[in-house]
Amino acid sequence: MKKLIDISTIIVGTILILIAILSFILLVPKKKTANIIIIAGQSNAEGVSEYADLNGVLSEEKYNKYSNGTSRVKFIARYSLDNFVNFKFGLNEYKNTFGIELGVIDYFLDTNKKDNLFVVKCAVGGTGLSYWQKGEEGYNRLSTTVNRAIELIKKDYSKINIQAMCWMQGESDRTALDSEKYFNRLNTFVSTLREDYKTYGNFRFVDAAILKSEYSDKINKSKSEFANLSDNNYYFEVADFNFSLIDDVHYNAASEYKLGYEFGKYCF
Repeated sequence: MKKLIDISTIIVGTILILIAILSFILLVPKKKTANIIIIAGQSNAEGVSEYADLNGVLSEEKYNKYSNGTSRVKFIARYSLDNFVNFKFGLNEYKNTFGIELGVIDYFLDTNKKDNLFVVKCAVGGTGLSYWQKGEEGYNRLSTTVNRAIELIKKDYSKINIQAMCWMQGESDRTALDSEKYFNRLNTFVSTLREDYKTYGNFRFVDAAILKSEYSDKINKSKSEFANLSDNNYYFEVADFNFSLIDDVHYNAASEYKLGYEFGKYCF
């Protein structure tokens, strides 16, 4: 009789545990996939134009939205790795400026009404592609930033997808030697990144031409040839956009925003 009671107790206990587990599965909503966009490169990725100059470029509604912040897009950067914050103006390394992430984010919000977005930024002005090779300071900074982002996201999301990487770089490689090596360095850089983060998907690599100058043709040809290696590589020209500059190489506010928006078209 005692054995029968013991068995009954075990059965009842097992059933209660199963009910508790089932209730948890049914009542706790499954967390969505976290979608990451990486922003990297040099100063035209970082951005040197002031967001105040977007008054009149953006609609009043959009300008106010980015002044106050949007909870649909979270942002983290290499110079501030404590936590993700709601994206808004004033988060750039130079607080009154903005980079190509603004246009990417604006395209996302214009075209996607449901999903979340996590923007991870690591751009350093004045850096050649050799700086971004694995083992060098740029790659170390980038991987530290991405790894920290993934660590934070894993607290709340069961799945992470690195959707795309936006790469705006090349001006510092306008020498005979560096322009000659650009294709191989770019191929090595992107291939290494994809291998290191293959757990999170085969991300799109989106690249843009640098402006016309000495050795720019060779660099842009390398960018284009690399894009042709894979359907997951994207490259676009900038010559037809009639962009305006604030100096020899840096875009003004309207052009920086439009450049980012064009990047966004290839990210999603």
